[in-house]
Amino acid sequence: MKQNKEPSQTLQFRLSVKDVKPEIWRRLLVSSDVTLARLHAILQVLMGWRDSHLYAFVINEKRYSSPSEHDTGKQNSVRTKLSNIFAKEVKVIIYEYDFGDRWEIELCNEPKNGGFQQKQSTECIEGFRHGPVEDSGGSREYMEKARIYSNPKHKRYQEIRELIGPMFDPEAFDLRKTNEMLKEFG
Repeated sequence: MKQNKEPSQTLQFRLSVKDVKPEIWRRLLVSSDVTLARLHAILQVLMGWRDSHLYAFVINEKRYSSPSEHDTGKQNSVRTKLSNIFAKEVKVIIYEYDFGDRWEIELCNEPKNGGFQQKQSTECIEGFRHGPVEDSGGSREYMEKARIYSNPKHKRYQEIRELIGPMFDPEAFDLRKTNEMLKEFG
């Protein structure tokens, strides 16, 4: 007998990079059918990262990541859908990325605000500041590099500019460009 599939819903998250001031945040609309592995790929786009490090989601003290023969204690992020997570009244999940730099992003499930006109099934509707530069050393080192980068008279300015790149603006967030890249997620 065929079971009736629950229709997917649109979830709204406010996500914030922990331990970075001023705050880097995004507001995201995404289908409840999305798996945690797919959400990882979406978060990479939202932060401007290259998916070159390991990741995990922490939900009620359980860790979810890509399946690996070496990590038998973790849940499988490829098979776990957001609908399964949020059916359990979960309000916050933590996304960890790059275990060396130790980036943590807190995703808070919000009531969907009817004031936003959704154009695509995965969409960023608001955001503030550029995502942290990949391999920048974590939150403390990133904030220091961003501070130096904003001061061309600083003695380490040229070094940091070469490291980060000449076009980086820590205050900039391009919502239109971000949503163009998110189109591949439906």
